[in-house]
Amino acid sequence: MKKLFRGCVLAITALSMVCGIAGCGEEPDDPNATKITMYVYQPEDWAVAYMNSVKEDFNEEHQGQIKLDIRYYFGSQFNANLASAIENGTCPELFTISYSNLAAHVQNGYVEPLNDYFTQEQWDDIIPQSMSQIKFGENIYAYPWYMEPSSFLYYRKDIVEDQLGFTKDDLKTYDGIYEVCRQMVSQGKVPRAGFPIYIPVGIPRGWSTIGMQYNCMNGKYAISDDWTTSNLNEQGLKDLNKFYYTVGSNGWCPQQDMTERGYEDATAGLAEEYWLMNFGGSWDISLIMRDYPDMVDKIGIVPVPTSTTERNGYTYATATNGGWNLCVSSEASTAKKQAAIEFIKFMFTENTERTAQYFIDGYYSRFAPRATVQAYLDAQEKETPQEWLDTVSAVANLAVPEPRYSWDVINLVNDMLASSMGCAQGSVFDTEYAKILAAANSKMQTILQRGETNPFLN
Repeated sequence: MKKLFRGCVLAITALSMVCGIAGCGEEPDDPNATKITMYVYQPEDWAVAYMNSVKEDFNEEHQGQIKLDIRYYFGSQFNANLASAIENGTCPELFTISYSNLAAHVQNGYVEPLNDYFTQEQWDDIIPQSMSQIKFGENIYAYPWYMEPSSFLYYRKDIVEDQLGFTKDDLKTYDGIYEVCRQMVSQGKVPRAGFPIYIPVGIPRGWSTIGMQYNCMNGKYAISDDWTTSNLNEQGLKDLNKFYYTVGSNGWCPQQDMTERGYEDATAGLAEEYWLMNFGGSWDISLIMRDYPDMVDKIGIVPVPTSTTERNGYTYATATNGGWNLCVSSEASTAKKQAAIEFIKFMFTENTERTAQYFIDGYYSRFAPRATVQAYLDAQEKETPQEWLDTVSAVANLAVPEPRYSWDVINLVNDMLASSMGCAQGSVFDTEYAKILAAANSKMQTILQRGETNPFLN
């Protein structure tokens, strides 16, 4: 099994950082080619291999005309390096961008509208869930790579079901999770890290719970759609905070990341029995299938829990549909913009099998934003358990878009959840939450006083 915990990966992490900054493995220079650079948020190893293969094929096909160099950056280094390049006038011609970060880049004029570079037939092939997040007014500012629901509950069936006697339905509510945690402790089934469950910490605690926030607040985000009114006083947000308070104050979950990528590979801890339940995105399916194939039959997937069964299952949204796109820098020369477009077409529109291979390599843990590619994938035989894929599909079909409001709002809710999670055992939740909410409302008023309104509201 692949060990992903911090003590085992420092050298690997350091190497990936050096490779990202220095551009390890660059091909020989081609003086006659139009040179373009692409920044990519460091994906999993298998995705890096896929991207490098596509790059090599592209450069070979366009030898003497276009030369693409890809630079991978891990974690916060991606945003830091991209922001620095933009500020210094050295922005790469191509870069990946998440759905939630695209709006800010559009507002700042960093990305090129792509409408005229693709045919109407090609745009019509983009599924509505993706198009709604890349189109601002009449302009389309990114080409979508993949989509992925942000939040599921992964759990060890061999222990939670077979040894403790719970069912998957027991895991769909907060109260059910509490009872599983209690029984793990009372029956001596707490795994070696000492935690029954892992839930997001750090920045992912803010963005990965947006679907849960939307669910708890009966179809509302933390602020109104026009960005003028706070929704922090909703009872549902208090309910979500109480969940974080309960699992945190009882010591049922770690308060810090314990794996290399934190929330992004927390399911490694599940497979290695550091905890027996964890929140994770759909991408964790590829982690299990690739690195822990012997654990496939022992792991189950259900939607994340909510306050009541009526607000969970397959009736209400519990996740956001996130994912990544490719953007072209608005500052690039005309020739380099066209070269960047040629790569997007090469990767996404010219060859269905080439595009689909990414999703196949990822064991269908993401879904394709192009209808024709998804139709191709639907016809393939799959090793991934159908029950997992059905759960992902059901959650994805109900998932809400990542909101376009300021990250200040996302971080504000993250701070609330972090404070609730960090409350001492024996503290009174209502007392603690009154202070947490007061501080959050004060911060929210500062944000609202900036007078920003949603320029993308249809």
